[in-house]
Amino acid sequence: MGAGAWSVARNGASGLIRLSARQIKRVVFLGSTLFSLGALLLLFQRFDWLVVPGGFDALEPSIPAQTRLVIDRKWQSARPLKSGDIVVLEVPGEGDARQVLGRVVAVAGDLLGKDGSLLLINEKVSGDSYPESVTGVGTVPEGRILVLNTNLDSPYPDSRTWGLVGIDWVQSRVIFFWRP
Repeated sequence: MGAGAWSVARNGASGLIRLSARQIKRVVFLGSTLFSLGALLLLFQRFDWLVVPGGFDALEPSIPAQTRLVIDRKWQSARPLKSGDIVVLEVPGEGDARQVLGRVVAVAGDLLGKDGSLLLINEKVSGDSYPESVTGVGTVPEGRILVLNTNLDSPYPDSRTWGLVGIDWVQSRVIFFWRP
């Protein structure tokens, strides 16, 4: 039998297959390579990365321009959104939709309130100003979230402009970021 030949020897009546050590190494190598390629393919289907464009100041100082973000495009299967998550929203508009980053402040079931101009979430001061576009005080309904910018002086819109946002606007969730 040649060194590169694949041969299988059956062990009599039991039907067991005997492989040489070299053949076992090849099978293990091939299997681990295929597994690794499959895992990478799944990762590339689920995760992506983007760079926060220059001039985007909505989430400064926590996420300044040129920050690298790793995003989960299949965020719904991992866990529900929670307060503090940074999300990529696809905002419908005239013509093409555009993508905007935002910070989730309240999710379905959270109680919104107002103390002067401050926003209360579940009877705790959030540190954000109350978005006047959110009419009334009450519980965030199912399928809706409140998304606010960290930088209140930013010209980029958030729930102060849109009101409560539909969960269908959320395209992905940021799972990791690093600054340049």
